[in-house]
Amino acid sequence: MDVKFDLRPELLGYRWAQLRDHEYAGPILTALAVVLVTYVFYNFLYATDIPHIKGLPEIPGAVPVLGHLLQLGEDHASTCEKWWRQYGHSVFQIKLGNTRAVVVNSFEDCKKMLLGNQNAVIDRPKLYTFHGVISSTQGFTIGSSPWDDSCRKKRKAAGTALGRPALKNYYPMFDLESYCILRDMQKDSRNGEIEIDVRPYIQRYALNTTLTLCYGIRMDAVYDDLLREILHVGSAISLLRSASENLQDYVPILRYLPNNEKTARSKELRERRDAYLNLLLDKVRDMIKKGTDKPCISAAILKDQETKLTGVEVSSICLSLVSGGFETIPGTLTSCIGSLSTKEGQIWQDRAYEDIKRYYPDVRDAWTSCYVEEKIPYINAIIKEAGRYYTVSSMSLPRKTVTQVNWNGAIIPPKTMILINAQAGNHDVDHFGPDGGNFNPERWLKSLDPPTETESVGLAHLSFGTGSRACSGQYIASRLLYAALVRLLSSYKIVASEEMPPNTDYVEYNQFKTALVAIPREFKVKLIPRDTAMTTECLSAAEERTKEHYKDVPCDISSKRNIQELADYINQRESHLDILVSNAGIRRDPPVQCDVLTAPLPELQGSMWSSLDTDWADTFSVNTTAHYFLSVALLPLLSAASQLDLGNNQLGRSQGRGVIIMTSSCASMHNVTNVDLTSYATSKAATDHLVRLLAAKFSRFYVRVTGINPGFVPSNMNPVGQEGNMFSALFDQVPAKRAGNEEDIAGAVLYLASRAGSYVDGISLCVDGGRILLANGQK
Repeated sequence: MDVKFDLRPELLGYRWAQLRDHEYAGPILTALAVVLVTYVFYNFLYATDIPHIKGLPEIPGAVPVLGHLLQLGEDHASTCEKWWRQYGHSVFQIKLGNTRAVVVNSFEDCKKMLLGNQNAVIDRPKLYTFHGVISSTQGFTIGSSPWDDSCRKKRKAAGTALGRPALKNYYPMFDLESYCILRDMQKDSRNGEIEIDVRPYIQRYALNTTLTLCYGIRMDAVYDDLLREILHVGSAISLLRSASENLQDYVPILRYLPNNEKTARSKELRERRDAYLNLLLDKVRDMIKKGTDKPCISAAILKDQETKLTGVEVSSICLSLVSGGFETIPGTLTSCIGSLSTKEGQIWQDRAYEDIKRYYPDVRDAWTSCYVEEKIPYINAIIKEAGRYYTVSSMSLPRKTVTQVNWNGAIIPPKTMILINAQAGNHDVDHFGPDGGNFNPERWLKSLDPPTETESVGLAHLSFGTGSRACSGQYIASRLLYAALVRLLSSYKIVASEEMPPNTDYVEYNQFKTALVAIPREFKVKLIPRDTAMTTECLSAAEERTKEHYKDVPCDISSKRNIQELADYINQRESHLDILVSNAGIRRDPPVQCDVLTAPLPELQGSMWSSLDTDWADTFSVNTTAHYFLSVALLPLLSAASQLDLGNNQLGRSQGRGVIIMTSSCASMHNVTNVDLTSYATSKAATDHLVRLLAAKFSRFYVRVTGINPGFVPSNMNPVGQEGNMFSALFDQVPAKRAGNEEDIAGAVLYLASRAGSYVDGISLCVDGGRILLANGQK
């Protein structure tokens, strides 16, 4: 017999009136209120989205509201690994505020969960801070996207672009970017004389790879402003994705607190990330318009060549590559170099070097093959061990069940968060042996003489994930690591700094345990050249192969017409110009020389009269007039850079962009020399005044005009250091007691072109080691 309840509003109102008029109405209503409040309060304190899972151990000690969040501390992976060993259960459940999560620790259990149940755990949970605030404008990254048709399409597109068959399309990029690592390390270390921090070079290596793939652009400078902004914002967002940094993801009431710093910080980072992502995409649109775009994911989609993806999906793919690769690859490769630089690691380096020579007796062949194939066993072993030992994403991105999972009789219901402790699994001594907590690349070799790889059977480690949501970029990541290591180890022996050695503990190497992706502690290494001549030859050959990426455009700057052609060329390819260093200069001394400080009048007059009028005209044409026309021709591009919107209420000019730096000379500031530099010094004095004149005219367009006045600095015009140089006698007299060098001038230019010098305008900076003091008699 069916029982039906009549819930019409008028009937409910009647029943309420009856209850209200009942003699025990007060106590009954009070009791109902107490029950209701108790129920709500209990749920607030203890309830989770998923009820307790029967048959699955739960870690004791959960507190009301927060659950296990406080117990987890900053280092969730190490804490969960400790609980595994303490309580004897690799798989257990915990409470993250109002969210119940299942944690998986051992290698075999991680493999079973991800592969044996890959269709059931294909989904990702949506978290308030990352998904709701940070990703509200550009969409989710592929890795963090919940599973749906859009995510499936994005993974397919990324898989096509990053899969093994596509690698051949990127050989020139691998060649170029790995060349740039060695080129700049050699220069900045002075070929091993100075200890260096390798991480900035590797960050650029990884980021340029993803920028080339996504946008067809790259940045050559290690400390490029945009490169640093992308790295800074990406790392800051990584910190905000940690549960210990974002309690509001699991305790919703915290989201509504006044002056919520986490939400405000998330919005600020979102705006800054939007700014550079939009800037990159706008640059691609501009290149498409000018016909100068290069093959890349965003250009292909903007021109509708490839897919049926939406704009948000395109942004998601590019965002995934840009924000993913620049953190994981530098973390792995930097830390790997740290381990190789230790005393024990130098033995591995020597064995790797011998294995390189075994396959490529001519190192030049190793350089040209390392981005095409991965065939050197010892290098492959180092890469596998680096990926295993340095688990840069210690707690893999969380999964969410879409169907129930039967785990040894315990039923894990749909919509349950699954946390894979990749760090614990990668160091599981039950799987990797008693030395699982040590860095040892030879665990992947079945013999050392010669090195022979162990046949690959199944999953090597957990750092790329596995199953239905495995990392799409693992093949390209492996090739990047391989190319860099082959070139680095064939060129240098790497030795750890005594003052700043690396931390090689697989937990403590990470300076921020709360970050989603590890950020290695800073350290320095010394590069000891193996064969300088051979390395130089390899670098020269790589430079020749990749020279198409560097545009050297010849221009006769004494010709106004040629300057206009140069400006047209740049305008067709660039939307803005950050820095113009106008550096050309010539010197035309009188054909008849004399010592102008001691020569009698007839001799002095004869020398000065021997000057040609064409020499004076040529000197001014190059030293002064060219600065004028070059600055005027490129003014619109410089102004565009100055007014470039960098996001976060920052314009280009606040970072020093849109600046002209003219090279003058300290000769413009004195007339005490033993040679006749009259035409040269006069033209340079005119250049100093030109700086002030143009600064006044260009200020309305926010373009700064500055100059530098070098002293004795080596150049083709002034071969300082060569025997018989006319200025050699003065070197020991200047306060600096030496001639200038490239670093002296580069430092001044860097200051004037950076944020530090963004308040300097209409003035020239003298970089002369005190030459002017000497000229003015102030010894």
